[in-house]
Amino acid sequence: MYWVGTLFIIIAIFYYNAANRIDIGYPTVVQAGFHHNALLYIDGDHSPEKLMLWLTGSYEFIESRNVIFDTITLIAEKTLSGASTAYSTNKQDWTWLLETKLFSKYGILSNLTQALNQLDNKNKKLQIIIMIPYIDSIGQQNFSLTWDLSLQNHRQQAIQWYVDTVKGKMKQYSMLHLWGIYLMREDISLGINEQITLEISSIVHSRQLRLIWIPYASAISWNNWTQLGIDVAILQP
Repeated sequence: MYWVGTLFIIIAIFYYNAANRIDIGYPTVVQAGFHHNALLYIDGDHSPEKLMLWLTGSYEFIESRNVIFDTITLIAEKTLSGASTAYSTNKQDWTWLLETKLFSKYGILSNLTQALNQLDNKNKKLQIIIMIPYIDSIGQQNFSLTWDLSLQNHRQQAIQWYVDTVKGKMKQYSMLHLWGIYLMREDISLGINEQITLEISSIVHSRQLRLIWIPYASAISWNNWTQLGIDVAILQP
């Protein structure tokens, strides 16, 4: 019965806040730019058939053809080389992510489009948020033959290349709309990582896109996200 009591308390708090018009700091749908944003980890196999079940909240068979999300955040935790996207990767990892996992003929965006074509979501576009791998200024000094990400101008070139590639390739999917970029890694250490986040947000905004971050409770910089140019932050419980 513990969860029932907790649920009652939550409902009571929300009712009290709503009745007394207390602003508890949550963004509105208009401010966030979405209502139901689901995280989709794309490391495994996501066929159009599986995605149809997932998009409709079905289990073993399609119970409804209504898409229950208006936005999906796409996250890959590992690259083909086994590198973690929340730590240190290289340009080859980023290229594989773009060309294979995201934008290939059998990539997640193509499969999402095929799934949507068979569901009742044809009158509106599904918004997509795509992750950018974590940038490690120390571990990515040999990011590529020409880019050393400990250097600011090289970092900015890499970020611009990635964001521009994402934005350009998204144009081929008429049923999808690019909301923006998801900031990989759930904390932002002080110092150089703050600077890198500002660089990412500046480039993302210059492309008329937005930046979202989902820190864990008490993560470094969890309460400093607006100063880092992040548009929407969702704190994990």
